[in-house]
Amino acid sequence: MTNAVQAKLAAGDTVVGALATDTCDEPLLLILREAGYDFLMLDCEHGAFGWERVANLCRIGRLIELPIVVRCMATYEIIRRHLDMGAAGIITPMTERPEQLSALRDACFLPPQGRRGPGGPGNEHVPDFSRQSWQ
Repeated sequence: MTNAVQAKLAAGDTVVGALATDTCDEPLLLILREAGYDFLMLDCEHGAFGWERVANLCRIGRLIELPIVVRCMATYEIIRRHLDMGAAGIITPMTERPEQLSALRDACFLPPQGRRGPGGPGNEHVPDFSRQSWQ
């Protein structure tokens, strides 16, 4: 998530988000932000959101400071790709087996905790990324 949402949660405040399952157009993001919502969750488990649509919504969310959380299946490839697109968070439904938790950890964290490599707009959500050296 972004620092604003993390700060609200740390202070014990309530955060409010919307869930998009069937459709989500770019103007909705600005409407949600102006209405005081803290985040938008895209349901990529049940919804019909393609990779390009998710990437564009994440990009716009970053620009207007409305974090986009993606609900997706708990596989390394899917999680990592959503994070690389700039999702501020991931929710994985039906995560029930240890190997699913391992895939989640590997896809979310850079080495040594995980396997995710730096890349894509999601680098914005990696703490101090601009000051780290990736050689």
